[in-house]
Amino acid sequence: MIYIGLDLATWKTGCCIIDSSGNLIHYELIMIKKTKEKKKENDFRKRIYEIGDTVQSIIAKYKPQILALEEPPIIKNSSASMLLIMHGYFLKIANDYNLDCKIYQPNHWRSVLGILGNNGKDALKKDEIKKATVNFVNEKYNTDFLYVRDSDKSTDDIADSIGVALCAIAEGE
Repeated sequence: MIYIGLDLATWKTGCCIIDSSGNLIHYELIMIKKTKEKKKENDFRKRIYEIGDTVQSIIAKYKPQILALEEPPIIKNSSASMLLIMHGYFLKIANDYNLDCKIYQPNHWRSVLGILGNNGKDALKKDEIKKATVNFVNEKYNTDFLYVRDSDKSTDDIADSIGVALCAIAEGE
């Protein structure tokens, strides 16, 4: 069984392909270049399509059977609204490619992998959670992902995509 894991965001999305034995086959950070031009209100839709096109190419190449996604937050702000729209678009892609789709709350997939709960109060801080996920994936796969808050150099999105896919494997889905 082949899994595709995604950590969705409208500027950069982490993507991975993992088999049911946990072998990391492919990973990448799908990143949209930011320009200095004034953004149009619906510009995020174009970014979603661009990321979607890349993901569809990856699906066509690796032919996964299961898509693992993190559940988007349901809060009232423009960033979360864009993510909900993006989430819906990727559910459509999953349907188009006949992929079984598994959706996990962030705390759930991290808990399944043993990432949460090991650091006391630090486990509740976003930065510490991101670092713990990156460390977990780096140790497991001998990769060099890093988390740098609000930086294009940060590759934690790939680590998150791997974590989501590993949760689906662990739960036998």
